[in-house]
Amino acid sequence: ECVSCLDKLPVTGVIKLTCHSYCPECFQRLIATACEHEQSWPATCCLNEIPACTILSNLPHDSELYDIFRARCVEWNTRPAHRIYCSHPSCRLFVPPANIDPATRTARCPAGHATCTLCREPQHPSTTACRLDGDAALTEALAQEEGWVHCARCRALVEHRDGCEHMICRCGYQFCYVC
Repeated sequence: ECVSCLDKLPVTGVIKLTCHSYCPECFQRLIATACEHEQSWPATCCLNEIPACTILSNLPHDSELYDIFRARCVEWNTRPAHRIYCSHPSCRLFVPPANIDPATRTARCPAGHATCTLCREPQHPSTTACRLDGDAALTEALAQEEGWVHCARCRALVEHRDGCEHMICRCGYQFCYVC
């Protein structure tokens, strides 16, 4: 019997959780409700969190709810302080952690807009232009003074002390320190 609608179903027609069973329609409604507001997240039954693998295995893989649930897992399982949303006024989409480049401090939303990860405003022309990054400005000044260079791939600062000018950055990029 479905705990929500009280319909009687064959054992193979219910989704069995640790405490109750649901018909597919009521289960999908439960998950849809959890995906609507973060206050309802995560999906629970009797205060027991329903494992994501249970949810995903019981939702149609080609459904919009399946995609929404997966997106909510990424967004709402990211700590609020670490979430980045697109700075473009008509977009405001969540930027998944996979779309964030810490080297350039750029977060790119699914629509392709770039946002600065420090000030959460549109991306600046250079990594030193952010109004919130005074430390970066001081580091850049020191780098200029000491003659350090940026890796062309990841923008990390590289210092040459002695020996050959052939450099291998921590990201794996190889370059000549002089050229």
